Amino acid sequence: METSGGANKNLILAAMIFAVSHGLPKAAADEIADAISQGSGAGEAPAHVSDALGKVVDNIPHDFALATQSVFYVMAGVMALAFVVAVAAMPAGKVEEQAAEAEPAP
Repeated sequence: METSGGANKNLILAAMIFAVSHGLPKAAADEIADAISQGSGAGEAPAHVSDALGKVVDNIPHDFALATQSVFYVMAGVMALAFVVAVAAMPAGKVEEQAAEAEPAP
């Protein structure tokens, strides 16, 4: 199983972990990884894999979308909290320049 890009390696590793964590044997996970590394990149399970393996491959984009959605919601919450802290804690009005006081010469 050879891949060319780091992102592709991460996808293959994620697919293998996902497959093994859902009760498929390591041989099946290796088959999924091979199918992904040789696939067309269209996000579909290749035709030569079994139905169970095809379901696992089809679930990977959905799981990635759910994880991304969670990250977006958390970041929106962090931005909202930062706004509330900025409005509550920062002084209102414009910053005025202070006149530079001349120090007496020694």
